[in-house]
Amino acid sequence: MIELHFDNTAQAAAWNSIEQQAPGGLFPEGLALGHPVLTSAADLLWSAGKGPAANDKDAVYYVIPYQYNDAGEYEDYARAYVLPQYDGWMKEGLLSGYEVLFNRYPVGDP
Repeated sequence: MIELHFDNTAQAAAWNSIEQQAPGGLFPEGLALGHPVLTSAADLLWSAGKGPAANDKDAVYYVIPYQYNDAGEYEDYARAYVLPQYDGWMKEGLLSGYEVLFNRYPVGDP
């Protein structure tokens, strides 16, 4: 998984243009090893703490994909269960930080 951050729609449009020529931004050599499965536009709704430094070779990332049909219901669920769980993990020193991203187009399968 790769997460790209764009400051504006022009940057996102430029990335879309790149992806049309090089899926996932990969050159042919990279595509020979694997190919992108899915690209999704997402918005950062919650975050806390800080992640590891970019050069931290011991960093571990845990990605949990959720599917939901109603964004409002999922937001309520995240506030009641997911965020307190993550905050508890941070308090216990098990997690240095987290981000919760929401699919910009949330309903149905990707």
